[in-house]
Parts: sequence; structure tokens; C-alpha cells
Amino acid sequence: MHAIITKKTNGEFGTLGLIVFLIPKVQEWYINKRKQKTGWEMNCYNTALISSDEAKDLLNDIKLYLKSVKVVQQYL
Repeated sequence: MHAIITKKTNGEFGTLGLIVFLIPKVQEWYINKRKQKTGWEMNCYNTALISSDEAKDLLNDIKLYLKSVKVVQQYL
């Protein structure tokens, strides 16, 4: 959702949520294979449930897009 909001608003909204929270969580859960610590994290993990390769592709696509958004460049 944050990625869609970021894209639709050209980085005006959703960007910090992606950079500060969601990208690190995807990295932690799906790529580094660390267990979720809380019930809501487990719920998010199980709802998305993507493979490590899918997570890597997703993060690469998001990061590539974020580099093209001027508003975002101040956070990278």
C-alpha cells in the first residue's frame, strides 16, 4: 500500500513509511529469515508470505523507483 501511495503521489506521501519501516521489515522477515516478534507482525508476514527471491525483486523495484522520485532523494 505504501508503495502504491508513494507512486501515485510522486513521493509526497508514503515515502517515509517505506524507507523507515516497510523496506527494513521485508528485508528482516523474508530475506534474513528473522522471526516476527509480535502478533501483528506475524499477521502481516503471513498475509504477504512471499519468497526470499520475490522479496529481493520487490525491494529492488521499490528502491529503483524511489531513486527516480525527487522528494525521496533527501531520505536516501
